[in-house]
Amino acid sequence: MTGDYLSKNHPAYLFVTTTKTLGELDIIFEPAEGYFRLFPFVNGSHTIDVVSSPSQAFEAAKQFGLFTKLLSGFPAAQLHITLADFHNLPLRYGQFETAINQGNKERIKEAASIIRFLQKKRSIVTNSESISHNPAFKKRVTHHDTKISNVLFDYDNKGPATSLAV
Repeated sequence: MTGDYLSKNHPAYLFVTTTKTLGELDIIFEPAEGYFRLFPFVNGSHTIDVVSSPSQAFEAAKQFGLFTKLLSGFPAAQLHITLADFHNLPLRYGQFETAINQGNKERIKEAASIIRFLQKKRSIVTNSESISHNPAFKKRVTHHDTKISNVLFDYDNKGPATSLAV
């Protein structure tokens, strides 16, 4: 869906999508081995598993930002939620609070400073809810798996005419 939109509206943008099976499937399941998807090889590219420099982090962020920008005209309502509540910030913060109240006391003690830091940021949850329930807020397509290994880099550690795997 987004791949078709990008190829039609931004044909110069390198967007790597799955190669379909002979039966036109994007993914297959082999009972003894699990799920598989196949992506084409992009010559002259590589991925990075762990950021080792600020310039790598900057380039990855730039590529995710470009992806979001290029999809700004895509009708987000056409997409479907894949994992229910995966990005439900109030739910996740509630789970965090439950873990503080019911979790391993030693781990809670070890993590006390970061717990206090996160508790001071509670307003982010409230602000996020306010924004998401505001009818004037335009929902946009974002990648939502913004780890550096989802960005293809060229040998100069730049995005090759640009690239993101789905």
